[in-house]
Amino acid sequence: MIKLDVSNYQPPFSHFNGQSTINISPLDVARGILTVGQGSWNDVFNLGIFRIGEQICKALAFTKLQNGSLVLQDRFFKLNQSEKIAISYYIGQGLTKLYAEDKFKIKWLFHVDDLENISFYERGKAKSKVIVGRSTKNACRPDLIGLKGLNRTHIFEAKGRSGFNINELQHAINQVSQVISCNGNTPLTRTACYFDLSNSPIHGIIVDPENDNNGIKIDFDEKKTISTFYSFFRENRSSFRTEKIVDGYKFLTTQVGVPRLHFGFDKRILDLVTHDMINKDLYTDDELNVLKEQQDLSLGLDGIILINE
Repeated sequence: MIKLDVSNYQPPFSHFNGQSTINISPLDVARGILTVGQGSWNDVFNLGIFRIGEQICKALAFTKLQNGSLVLQDRFFKLNQSEKIAISYYIGQGLTKLYAEDKFKIKWLFHVDDLENISFYERGKAKSKVIVGRSTKNACRPDLIGLKGLNRTHIFEAKGRSGFNINELQHAINQVSQVISCNGNTPLTRTACYFDLSNSPIHGIIVDPENDNNGIKIDFDEKKTISTFYSFFRENRSSFRTEKIVDGYKFLTTQVGVPRLHFGFDKRILDLVTHDMINKDLYTDDELNVLKEQQDLSLGLDGIILINE
C-alpha cells in the first residue's frame, strides 16, 4: 500500500481529489519499472536477461512490504547519493505507471523520449496556475504520455525522491503545465506525480494543474506506438517458451533474474491487431481485483505479467 494526497483534478476526475491509498507490492513496482523506466523493449532484450534482472532488482532489492505498507529497504539508506538518485528515479517512474493504471485504467504509458516520429511545436512557455514552491529550472516537456485509447491522452511527470522537496514538486507541476495538446486534442489530465519514498508507507503527492494556453503541442502516431510496444513479443515469440495459466488466461513467459521469477505476456497479444487492442480490455475489473490479491504475481492492463513462484 502507498498513501496518496491528490489535488486540483477538475470534473470528471475531481472525485480523485483528497487522500486515498493504492495496494502496491514490490513485484508491481518491478513491472512498472520494466514497462516504463527503460529506453525501449529492444534495449532491454538486446542486453539480454541481465538487463531485465537489473530492472526488476531495482524494485525487489530496495522496496518491501512492511505490515502491508510499501517502504524502502534499510539497505537503500546506505547507498551513496548518486545511487539513491538513480534508484529513486526508476521507482518514481514505476509508481507513476501503477497510479495511471489504478486511477485512470490507462493501458499504455510511454516515455516521450522513446516514441518514434514524435513532434513538438512550442508556443511560448506556460505559467502554471498552481504554485506550491519556487523552481528556477527550465520547464521543458514532461516525461510520460498515457494512452487510454485513440485521442484520449493523459500527461504525466514522474518524480521519485527519498525525501520531500516542495521546489521539485513545483518543477514537476511546471513541466506538465507545458502541454497544450496531443494530436490536436486537449489532454484529459496533466498530472505531476511526486513520490516521497522516505515515508512509511511511500507517499505520493499528485497535482493536476490547468494550462494557460501556452506551451507545447505534441503529435505522434498512436496506433504505431501501440503496435511497436507489442511488436517485440511477436517477433521474439520463440524466446518465451513456458506457458503459464492464470485464472484461465494463458501467458507466455521466460525465466528471468532468479530461478522462479517469470516475465511474459498474455498469449492473445500474438493474435490481436492494434485496433482490437485499443478498443478491447483484456480483463474485467472483477478479474483484476481477484488477481491483485495474489502476492506472487503482478499483471498490467497491457497484458504484461511478472510471476514469482
